[in-house]
Amino acid sequence: MKQNVIDPVLHCLQLFTVLLFPVILQAAPQLQADSGPSEAIYLNTQHYAFRVADSLIRQHESRFKDDPEFELAVIHYYWTRMIAGNTSMNCLEKINSRINAFKDRNPSTANTDSDKQLFLMTSVLAFGARVDLHNNAYFAALNDLKKYNTVLKKTFGREKMHPPFYLTSGLYYYFSAYATEKLPFVTVFSGEKTLEDMKKGIAFLKIATGSDNRMVSTEARYFLMKISFDLQNNPQEAARYCQLLISDYPENLLYRYYMVCINLALHQEQRAAALIVQLSELAGANGNLTAAEKEHYVKLAADEMKKYKKKKS
Repeated sequence: MKQNVIDPVLHCLQLFTVLLFPVILQAAPQLQADSGPSEAIYLNTQHYAFRVADSLIRQHESRFKDDPEFELAVIHYYWTRMIAGNTSMNCLEKINSRINAFKDRNPSTANTDSDKQLFLMTSVLAFGARVDLHNNAYFAALNDLKKYNTVLKKTFGREKMHPPFYLTSGLYYYFSAYATEKLPFVTVFSGEKTLEDMKKGIAFLKIATGSDNRMVSTEARYFLMKISFDLQNNPQEAARYCQLLISDYPENLLYRYYMVCINLALHQEQRAAALIVQLSELAGANGNLTAAEKEHYVKLAADEMKKYKKKKS
């Protein structure tokens, strides 16, 4: 059961900017003793171990504050907490501060052919666009997307040499084609795209799901789930990818919430009700969450159930 909270134009723009966090770290599903701080922050964030991630940020801030991988892991942490319902940490202010500092140190006009640097630059620019959309700053978002598009194009054709680019290229091909179809003005920064581009994007994302890099495979599965559910009206396919995500990150309440919505779309009302109970129990037992974070996705899931029952009656 999809949320009809935003109008179609904003929805399309937000989906286009989900190219927002290309993989920047080599990760495993469980933390290793020798995990670097950036990797550990990202993984603890995915597992909703927010207090642990916050402690790691404070512990390594002074040493790694200018390190791009560290900065992006921290941006991802604050974004995850913000969309999880945290209203007490000024997450949006912290995200903007770090994005602006990163842009100052790494301008989009910088002349670089480094695959790693291109990953980092596209990541932060797309994150900036997403934050602009969150603030309803549409022109600022389009400006960031233009810059992102310019940087991203440098990576096209390099997927076999640097396989993580299958993720970023796949997202670009699919969402730029989708946005062009739904919103013709998007061609200002995406150019003319076709159905074949959408198919190519899906094919690239499927390749990325098999990556040895756990972050590449995780992000690819996440976006394939969103595409299947939000855009293609294919909850069966979405359920498959969502279950893979939950298997890797069972504590992640966002994925659990999506599974409730998917089951409602499949008219599995009893199953969805059981999943809401499970979601509530997991949230309540997670000592890393604030009271607001414990309630956020549980409330959203309950609201989806209410809408489903109202529509059915």
